[in-house]
Parts: sequence; structure tokens; C-alpha cells
Amino acid sequence: MRKHSVFLVIAMGLLPWSPTPVSAEGLGGAQDFAARDWQGDRQRPNERQPSPRRGGLDFDYSHISVWAGTEELDESGLEGDSWRVEGAYETGESSYVFLNWQEGDYEELGSRVSRELGLGLHEHYADRSSFFVTLSYLQDRWSDDELSRSDWNLLRGRYGVRARPTDRLELDAAVVYSRATGSTDLDSRWSFDLGLSVYLGDNIALRAAGIDLDGLQPSTQLGLRVEFAGF
Repeated sequence: MRKHSVFLVIAMGLLPWSPTPVSAEGLGGAQDFAARDWQGDRQRPNERQPSPRRGGLDFDYSHISVWAGTEELDESGLEGDSWRVEGAYETGESSYVFLNWQEGDYEELGSRVSRELGLGLHEHYADRSSFFVTLSYLQDRWSDDELSRSDWNLLRGRYGVRARPTDRLELDAAVVYSRATGSTDLDSRWSFDLGLSVYLGDNIALRAAGIDLDGLQPSTQLGLRVEFAGF
């Protein structure tokens, strides 16, 4: 037994192999690598995020627009000068409130003021388009009864789309439904809006539009639109 033990000790001493010491730094690096790999496995499902909306181009619904143009009294065919101010503010990721104010001047026949307050919802579709729907209340007031024209109170709904074929060009269109409310005696009407925007920068655009075409108060306008993400 003693001979075998001596032989084993001598044999181990003659072998060229010797274990390489593992430093604390090397051990720590291996632990860090294992921790990162484990964390990566946990985070991998969260890395599959949806692509940015519109390829990084936002459809901002918060805006202020100023317009000037002409409008027409549908029942008489008379035309007058018109100006319009629009304002909207996004209250959430897909909702906004808006206010439109439009005045028309018919010289000696009088003038009219239209005020519209409403709520809108919007949803991005694909990379370069966005759908929207609005519901609003509109008051139309006439300053003179020369034309025996009564004031109007209307409920109005819109369904439309905004599309941007290029980074600087945007087209928009909407179907509009107007229904009399209260004491207003008018038949319900369908009309439509059409618009063209040329962006001078990321949030400033020149606008041309036909508003309420084939409706109760059609107008054609040129304007400037300034968009903003919020106050």
C-alpha cells in the first residue's frame, strides 16, 4: 500500500499539467456576462415595438389656422367676403377638441357669424394616413333680416382622412352631415370638405380648401396652418 502511494505522488509530480488560477476579476466578468445574457432573454419580447407612426412624420391635430376667402348663401346664390379662424387641441393620444369661427360680409345685405364647437377622434392608419371623425354644435347668426334669413342651430358630423404622399404635401377630405336642431327648420344636408396643404417646415403649412361644398354655407379659403404638439 505504501508503494502505491509513493508511486502516485511521484507520478503527479512528473505530470506537466498544473491548474490555471482563476482571478476574482475573471470570475466577476463571467458572472456579468451571464447576468446580461439572462436579462437579454427576459427583455427580448419587449424589444419588438411597433414601428414609428408615419415613419417619424406626425399628424398633429393640435393647430391654429387663419383663413380668408369667399362664401356663398346656398338659398340665394349671393357671395360675400369671408374669413375664418380654427383652433384645435389634442386632449389625449387619439382625441381633440376644436373651435371654428367664421364671418361673412355681404355689404348692404348684412353679415353672418358662424361658431362651431366640437370633439374629434383620430386614428393613424399605415405610415402616411390618418382617419378622423368629429361631432359638433354649430350656431349661425345673421346680423340683418334683409334677406328674411333665420338663424341656424345645427348638429354636424364629419368623417374624413388625411394623407401625405410626400413629406411636404398633404391631402384631406371629409364627408359632412348637418342636421337642424331646436327651432331651426331646415332639411338635413350632406356636403363635403376638400383640402390641400403644402408644408413650409415641420409644422407650418399653406392651406387651400373648399369647406361645406354643396352644403348650406359653402366657402373657398386660403390660409396658414400652424401645428403644435401641446402647450
